[in-house]
Amino acid sequence: SLWVERTTLILVQSLPGISRWFEVEKREVVEMSPLENAIEVLENKNLQLRTLISQCQTRQMQNINPLTMCLNGVIDAAVNGGVARYQEAFFVKDYILNHPEDGEKITRLRELMLEQAQILEFGLAVHEKVVPQDMRPLHKKLVDQFFVMKSSL
Repeated sequence: SLWVERTTLILVQSLPGISRWFEVEKREVVEMSPLENAIEVLENKNLQLRTLISQCQTRQMQNINPLTMCLNGVIDAAVNGGVARYQEAFFVKDYILNHPEDGEKITRLRELMLEQAQILEFGLAVHEKVVPQDMRPLHKKLVDQFFVMKSSL
């Protein structure tokens, strides 16, 4: 139940400026439900993964550590539990029956999860081509964990 409150302030003057404070002209507060937050998190993570994979593929990235860390963070999501938590929260019969208004959002989340699996699979293929020998054991662990994760989708 991770609700997010996003506050946007519109100021009378533009930033940066010489004043120490600026008068607020308008304040807008938007609440995002846990499901909406999950969708946004997955959209952002998929974009980040695509960008890192593309940079690695086109050799714009000399150091593959950012890609390795991102792949590891998504596949072995020890901090927040990753997509498994979303499955436990939103794809259970109880949630679906009690929130029929969220049908389209649940479908969108499912699509993003499947899309992420495809991105990860491609990312691991790119990673395999550029990973140094000393990081091969980590790569193998990521591949093994990915197939376990993919089978649960």
